[in-house]
Amino acid sequence: METTASNSLPVEPPVARPAYTWFVVGILCVASIVSFIDRQIINLLVEPIKADFGINDTQIGLLQGFSFVLFLQAIRCSFYRDTVGQFLICPQFCSILYCI
Repeated sequence: METTASNSLPVEPPVARPAYTWFVVGILCVASIVSFIDRQIINLLVEPIKADFGINDTQIGLLQGFSFVLFLQAIRCSFYRDTVGQFLICPQFCSILYCI
């Protein structure tokens, strides 16, 4: 417990309500499930994509690998922006990396 300088009454820290914390856990679980399904859709649709566009296994691998590399590059760019500072990195740099 802390006391304030103006009066010597103790200040209680805020306590999270159990219903709210479980609500947040539920939202995070749903977001995780949607993220997992989103990543697996491309794997489920490989054969129809190959048939529709007439591409081979190498091109499918490049499609899947390139999107993964862009995802990792976005994480690296975000980490760099957090460590160096928001105003030291050009905002268009991240936009260009996302659009490659």
